[in-house]
Amino acid sequence: RKEKEESLERDYGMKMEYELGEELSEMCNLSEAIEENAIKKGKKQGLREGILLTKKVIKLSAEGMSEAKVAQTCGITPEEVHEILED
Repeated sequence: RKEKEESLERDYGMKMEYELGEELSEMCNLSEAIEENAIKKGKKQGLREGILLTKKVIKLSAEGMSEAKVAQTCGITPEEVHEILED
């Protein structure tokens, strides 16, 4: 927080007062909460996409498609296809 106060004074000529400091603290807390929420949403979306991709790879492979063709169809590398099908 001290660094932010010094930056505001140095870069923008804003003298920190108690009220402004409290508002700055609230803004920082809010931005951190927003960031955490966005990270959680991104992880959830990524997991969902990974599950769907895995299902697609398994389905195409079970239908007899080669790993190279599955990779091309799914937009991933043959190594990634092999890794999905490994287990």
